[in-house]
Amino acid sequence: MRSFSYIYLAFRSVRVHILRSILAVTGIVIGIAAVLIVVAVAEGARAEVSRQITSLGSNLLLVQPGAQVAQGVRQQAGTILSLTTGDAIAVAREVPDVVIAAPFVGEQKTTISGDLNWSTLVAGVTPVFF
Repeated sequence: MRSFSYIYLAFRSVRVHILRSILAVTGIVIGIAAVLIVVAVAEGARAEVSRQITSLGSNLLLVQPGAQVAQGVRQQAGTILSLTTGDAIAVAREVPDVVIAAPFVGEQKTTISGDLNWSTLVAGVTPVFF
């Protein structure tokens, strides 16, 4: 009998404070929707990153030339152009498991058009790269 009185009291309280009840339900719905959206966006981002990594291939190996040291500070990899196109050809010829060896030369440059500018990768490759 006592549980029925609690249920009656709860319904009466909701009916008497209708605006408070509507605001509480609205807050709960918005909170659940926000959590679901964040989880969906995070899962989508994870799937996209995974797809991009998979598109590179699990058997991809990048060989970069050494880094220059200037005034005691090591620069980024590839600042010394110690590898040549002949090195790529030799790797493809001499290493039996290598299917394709493609030389790549690239550098970040700023491109300017009117009052706009972008940081762009300028790259030179051979046709086997693709």
